[in-house]
Amino acid sequence: MTERPEHLPDYSHPPVHEVVAGVQFDSLPLELIDFGRLWERFLPRYRTQSAQMPLDPVFETFVQRASRKSLRPQIQVMDRLELPRAWFISEDESDLLQIQRDRLIHNWRKRSGGTTYPHFESVLAELFRDVETVRSFFRETKEGWSDFEVNQCEVVYVNHIPSNGMRCGEIFSVWNTDCVLGDFERGSMNITSVIRRGENPTARLRVDIKPLMDENDALIWQLSLTYRGSPQEPTWESAAETLKEGREHIVQNFTNLTTAKMHTAWGRKR
Repeated sequence: MTERPEHLPDYSHPPVHEVVAGVQFDSLPLELIDFGRLWERFLPRYRTQSAQMPLDPVFETFVQRASRKSLRPQIQVMDRLELPRAWFISEDESDLLQIQRDRLIHNWRKRSGGTTYPHFESVLAELFRDVETVRSFFRETKEGWSDFEVNQCEVVYVNHIPSNGMRCGEIFSVWNTDCVLGDFERGSMNITSVIRRGENPTARLRVDIKPLMDENDALIWQLSLTYRGSPQEPTWESAAETLKEGREHIVQNFTNLTTAKMHTAWGRKR
């Protein structure tokens, strides 16, 4: 298992509701019959399965100005049957593996009676296991297939923060509006920033803050942070490093966006 970087902020009980680590790659030679065969290899880790609509490809591009051509409607010609996205789900429903022709995604989800948040190292280790299982399957069953050609990596943290009667400025350091708007009640915020390696833009970090009502009609704040970008090389090893970089950007910015009061409440250790 990969080790947690010592410089990263750490919390004993962070408000994490879901963590996603995934990769997008050039299309796998996946056929409909393969889903059942793959699931057999994942038993008993994933006890149930279901079919979902496939996700569209997503690429972070960095063009100064969109051309008229790029704004025109695009027509996509399908040369083969579109396959579903398979969900393989653990017994307690905390772990979810998503597989489609060009995606492999592992989700950890907070569930009643499920596991406590295992931290990103464990989530990434589970993704590593998933990747090796899929690699082995395709190398054994698809002649000529060698490895993934990864083109995008994605890390997502979704946090649910109970309001408990606190003002926004008591929770979010980036959002202290009391001095401007008076007794501010609620709102939403979206922030996008470009991440660079040296001078070159390679990824984006998206922050979304919005109010929600929980099952007891109590106000909670959902703070989502999404990191998406390209690895330095199209290999799984390079993708793994990009996922770790994404996690670091997310944890650092989560800490920057929230207040010391909340850090204490979440048991900040460093």
